[in-house]
Amino acid sequence: MKRVVHTGLPEFGRPTEHAVMANGHLRTTAVPLKMDGTFETGDARSQIALALENLEKTVKAAGGEIADVIQALCFLTSADHVPVLNEEWTKRFKPPYPNRGILIVNAIGVPGIVILIQVHAYIEP
Repeated sequence: MKRVVHTGLPEFGRPTEHAVMANGHLRTTAVPLKMDGTFETGDARSQIALALENLEKTVKAAGGEIADVIQALCFLTSADHVPVLNEEWTKRFKPPYPNRGILIVNAIGVPGIVILIQVHAYIEP
């Protein structure tokens, strides 16, 4: 049975949950959402760092640790952001790293956003 994970992140007026758990599996999408409910639209480093911070908060709210992330799919609006993503990634994750894919897209659903991260984590029930 699935359950919503209450992350402490603000709602952003869309028909979706920040995170859902089912049988130890966490599914979440991390974006650069600020605690005031607005989105960080500054430079790529600020956005990527905030998205990863939100991801870590979400995993902890689900009862896990960032090391429980087993797979991530990162959507970036430019390949130029990949080196920044790699730098910020290694500040949060340690080996063995989660499996990760990167897609370069024209846009993400909020104007000015350069990153969206879809994540699967396994947290022992």
